[in-house]
Amino acid sequence: MISQMKALEDENRRLKKMYAEMSIESGGGKVGHGSGGIVQPRAE
Repeated sequence: MISQMKALEDENRRLKKMYAEMSIESGGGKVGHGSGGIVQPRAE
């Protein structure tokens, strides 16, 4: 369970970095979204 949480946190960090880099490259500003930038794990 903890290892899954760690994996999700790592993926979330990686995706946030990728999104930030893409936003900078495209010259776009911050896009509003309801989650506040936190990705919640899916219930499986």
